[in-house]
Amino acid sequence: MGDSVDWARWHVFKEYLDSYSLERAETSFERHQVLIKPESKVEALPDIARCAGKENSKLARDALILALQRARHIKGRSNRDWRLEMVINTACDLEEWDIVAEACRAMSGKGRRKVIEDRLFPEELEKGVTTCWEFAETLKRRYESAEENSFDLVIEAHLKYEKEILKSRVVHPYLYKLKAVKIEEGVTFYAVRRPLTVALTWYLLDRVRRLLSLNAPHEEGP
Repeated sequence: MGDSVDWARWHVFKEYLDSYSLERAETSFERHQVLIKPESKVEALPDIARCAGKENSKLARDALILALQRARHIKGRSNRDWRLEMVINTACDLEEWDIVAEACRAMSGKGRRKVIEDRLFPEELEKGVTTCWEFAETLKRRYESAEENSFDLVIEAHLKYEKEILKSRVVHPYLYKLKAVKIEEGVTFYAVRRPLTVALTWYLLDRVRRLLSLNAPHEEGP
């Protein structure tokens, strides 16, 4: 009877958290104690952390820490390792690298080796990653590198169509250029004045010549 009640409650939690809203994350965190089995609590808490995400990073971190604490007490090595891997997966997504390392340490030797081999690329394993700290640091470097590369691709795409973007903002592309600035949320772009280069000088002179030629009186033919 207890198992079926727990499963029903766990299922309600999973469906409730599907919408990924901060309000639902907060409500679920307050009420997750109604789940009976520690396995169910550990499965629900990472979902709560994902829902909270960057919007409430403290709640997300608290949910992950609690999931880690509860996972340590799950009976059965493979059962415990499986739930700890869930914590690692969510901690990676939320870039909580100390929790990744702690969850890794809490695993059995076999589970630890498996999660390291499954998550790291061959070239990363070749560097001799054996400890949980090295594992977390390697993943952190990879995530940071991927983030930098994605920012660079966004910047490159914007600069490729710089003239069109500036025109769409009713900004003259000969007088302004796009300046990329990396911020916490990603990349933002500003239109900044170009220095008065030789090319711009020639452009302005060319415009003046055209205006003068249009305004000059035309001689009538015989």
